[in-house]
Amino acid sequence: MEMVKKIVLALFCLLITVPMSSALGADFIPLDKKDKCPVCGMFVAKYKPWVAQIVFTNNDYRVFDSCTDM
Repeated sequence: MEMVKKIVLALFCLLITVPMSSALGADFIPLDKKDKCPVCGMFVAKYKPWVAQIVFTNNDYRVFDSCTDM
């Protein structure tokens, strides 16, 4: 029963977060080969499937080589 509650909570969070990010106009900014992860310093363009990105309201952004570093 506890596992079912966790799955329901995860789905609820996903259903709330995805529409909210698109409603805010959050678009993924294309990567530059010079973009580095501010945590570990890795160049992120090599790891596109794992990239995480934060876009601020002033269109400034930070990219991370993984969601773990984010």
